[in-house]
Amino acid sequence: MKFILFCLSYSICLLIIYSCTDDDDCPCTMEFRMITVVVVDTSNNLVLGLTTMVKDDSGKVYDVYNDPLFFPGHYTVMDDNYVSELTTQPKRFIFTGVKDSLTVNGEFFVNTDDCNCHIEKISGPDTLILR
Repeated sequence: MKFILFCLSYSICLLIIYSCTDDDDCPCTMEFRMITVVVVDTSNNLVLGLTTMVKDDSGKVYDVYNDPLFFPGHYTVMDDNYVSELTTQPKRFIFTGVKDSLTVNGEFFVNTDDCNCHIEKISGPDTLILR
């Protein structure tokens, strides 16, 4: 009986290893990725109620969803809704936030993985200061 269980376990391991070596096999996970930025004021307090806009170099505006109740002071720069528009080459996005007469800007470079499953932040700030 132990021999049968060993053989079965060994076979399953080989199957998993073999299936992971296929270059055409791209197992995408069900997670939904977002790139976010925290916006604070000059006193390091979270900024709520910011009006945001995200543009690429061509001027296209991306409609990313921000939930002010979920993570107050955190704003979405890009999410997996736009993964099909990205490649493995980084694309530049400009995040702009406005509140009253104050403005904040941040530059982000984003790409996708080889399987085009999820977005990835290549560079960009984690925190921006509204001035």
